[in-house]
Amino acid sequence: KCLHTHRIRSSFYTLTHTQWETETILTAFPFATYETICDVGGGSGGFLSDILVANVSTRGILLDRPEVVETACNVIAQKGVASRCSAVGGDFFVAVPEGCQLYILKNILHDWDTEKGTQILRNVRSVQGRVLIVEAIRTSLSFFPVLLDMHTLVTWKAARILSEIEYRTVLSTAGFDVVRVVWLP
Repeated sequence: KCLHTHRIRSSFYTLTHTQWETETILTAFPFATYETICDVGGGSGGFLSDILVANVSTRGILLDRPEVVETACNVIAQKGVASRCSAVGGDFFVAVPEGCQLYILKNILHDWDTEKGTQILRNVRSVQGRVLIVEAIRTSLSFFPVLLDMHTLVTWKAARILSEIEYRTVLSTAGFDVVRVVWLP
């Protein structure tokens, strides 16, 4: 599913699929059109590294907790993209790095309640970048997000998988306007 929103110079994209296939996302989204991409809460760096391997003109910044950055640096080096990617320790509730054209939130928003998720989006909005959000979206026709929602509630308590309408509300509150919705195969 792809929610495409914009306001002023910012845009928001959401991709969701019950199977998180990097190749599908790489094919579905035009990463090559961005000079610098920031993976917010990028964890080990695998996803951002795969993007950079496939898009040799693109640079990357991974933002995650300071204790995660060392692991990310190792993965980035192993994938051969260390000359075009840096890992920065920080707190996405406080700020995100400036100067990137695209900010990725992959499996981040479902970990937090609506207030904290909105804060993360506002921080991205404040630097005027585009946003790619990779998350499951709860629907009445899909069982996987319901299972994931139950797991998320047990693990993170206040967090949960949102429906499309709930994402639209959070995005609107954070200053984004939804333009279109596209389902991935």
